Amino acid sequence: MTDRILCSLAALLLFAGCFKSTSYDTEYVLRPYVQTENQGPFTSLGGVRAYAFAADTSGWTVASYDDALEGVLTSRRVAGERMDDPVAVSAPCPPSADFPNSMDWIAMHTDRSSLLVVAVDPRYRLYAYRQQAFAENLSPYYVSINFRPWRESYAENGWTVINEFYSDPDAPNSMDWIAMHTDRSSLLVVAVDPRYRLYAYRQQAFAENLSPYYVSINFRPWRESYAENGWTVINEFYSDPDAPADPAPGDTPEEGSAGSAPARNTAAYHE
Repeated sequence: MTDRILCSLAALLLFAGCFKSTSYDTEYVLRPYVQTENQGPFTSLGGVRAYAFAADTSGWTVASYDDALEGVLTSRRVAGERMDDPVAVSAPCPPSADFPNSMDWIAMHTDRSSLLVVAVDPRYRLYAYRQQAFAENLSPYYVSINFRPWRESYAENGWTVINEFYSDPDAPNSMDWIAMHTDRSSLLVVAVDPRYRLYAYRQQAFAENLSPYYVSINFRPWRESYAENGWTVINEFYSDPDAPADPAPGDTPEEGSAGSAPARNTAAYHE
């Protein structure tokens, strides 16, 4: 009898285990850090914002720093389509005495199994995004992100980090650079040099998840039109230095020249 009762209890527990509840109800805690110089220490970074979207990085991206700051995604597939309704927005995480840096942590709540998460650092003007999967019955869920303002855009620990305002310290002429923003995969680009009166054009393709995208162009006013590094450069006002010079004003032979008698000044001989 006792054995029968024990078997019944075991079966009941096994049956109950089959219906154990699972949930993606998660408190997502983001821990931001910054490294301000190469090989420098990482320190906790405050002021970071985060947004979570019911979207996937295969179909959506963040087109610019301003969009990241406002919580806006851009479609990779449909030109001009945007998403500005995040399902979660970060709030300061209550600090914990056990973690001295927790005063800079931020948190979002979700009940989904996967989200596209965007994090923005207004202090150094960097932003990052990733596809974030969540485990069942695991909350809080801690994730770290490292912002490195001394680096160009980079990928690290699942994050794509974009440094839209990166300036190469070894490029002394960056004060003369110009920039345009686009969310398209290909454009016809025209560049004009008003000083030397040259212009150029090219078909420019763009890679995914790579911003800023640097392109150089070389203007050579001493050359005729030429093609170089994908550019077609037009020198509409080119003048061949070896071509015979046009006669200067006053050098053109006139009537009475070349040994003939000079023309009379009819006014001087008028009677």
